[in-house]
Amino acid sequence: MSMGVLLPTLALAAVPVGQELPFFVGTDLTGTQRRSSELTGQPAVVIAATSRAASGEAQAWANEIVQRQGGDVPLVTLIAIDLPFFIPDDVALGMARDRIPHRYWDQTWLGGEGDIQRALQLEPGSDTPYVFTLDSRGRITDAIHGRVGDPAASRIWRSIQAWRR
Repeated sequence: MSMGVLLPTLALAAVPVGQELPFFVGTDLTGTQRRSSELTGQPAVVIAATSRAASGEAQAWANEIVQRQGGDVPLVTLIAIDLPFFIPDDVALGMARDRIPHRYWDQTWLGGEGDIQRALQLEPGSDTPYVFTLDSRGRITDAIHGRVGDPAASRIWRSIQAWRR
């Protein structure tokens, strides 16, 4: 998929809007095992990168969310990259820790062996991240596969603003 291509609801590429976030397990950068069920109880934003090429744009999303909304929006970034069999998870965690500030380690989850990709039905190796908004029950309220500056990003901002009403 080329950069900037948007799928309005990710119907073919990810869990459809209106459904609950499926179960998956990841490990945050502190080394703690995390479950998708932890993303219920309050609205949240989830950013998922399925390639190293998408990591810069995933960071741009996170920065824009913090800049626009402050630090009070629950935000989790998923590193959902299929690693070659010869790269152990602890090496991948170390590489991610080198690039991500310590204060975000508990908000950054690494999925092992494509588990997050499969659970969310994400396209492996995409150059653009996936961004989901979740309601307090863990349902996906909106989703895009695109860059922070894409016109469809306005849907994510509207979803976040709806929480504040």
